[in-house]
Amino acid sequence: MNDVVLAAAMIITYPVALVTMMKSHYVYEKHPNVITALFFPTKETVWEHTKLFFLPNILILFILNLIFRESYPNFQSVAGIVTITMSILPVILYPIMAKICDIKKEYEIYYSIGLTMVILLIGYIGMYLMALSDYPFYRYENATIIAVLTMLLIHAITTYFLSLITISSENQQIILKSPINFPTHYALYYEHQVNYIG
Repeated sequence: MNDVVLAAAMIITYPVALVTMMKSHYVYEKHPNVITALFFPTKETVWEHTKLFFLPNILILFILNLIFRESYPNFQSVAGIVTITMSILPVILYPIMAKICDIKKEYEIYYSIGLTMVILLIGYIGMYLMALSDYPFYRYENATIIAVLTMLLIHAITTYFLSLITISSENQQIILKSPINFPTHYALYYEHQVNYIG
């Protein structure tokens, strides 16, 4: 298959993935239950928003993998590696950039959307280049599948089982609160009020 076809598919898929991610933000809010809590953000925290990168991209890239796997043996492994990386990057970048840039609360939504667009764009460009690479990423297919399942398990644990943890920036205390509602959440709050893990 022509590399231009793969490039065209990635270009078309990018806005589809972006819109799907934005739409999936409100799935749990509209349909709160045990299943939607696992796959979609349940509150406004950075960790919960890693779910936006995870499920939509897994589904979209699964379809692309069915189309391109024969011509690009690396595609499955690369798709898994990039999806996991894109899911983790907001947890690292958002608090750091928000602190450095001193993002005001009224601009946080624009910052979040912009960062999401950049991470997704870099991820898709990286995925395209890695799929074309001569390096045998396909050797890591099993490890990639395990990594994706592990990410899903981490989402399940942080969504359903961990208590609320708050780090107070004033007195550097860690406060543990017993879970009251189901599902429970695991949250770290930075002093600039950016929710880190939810």
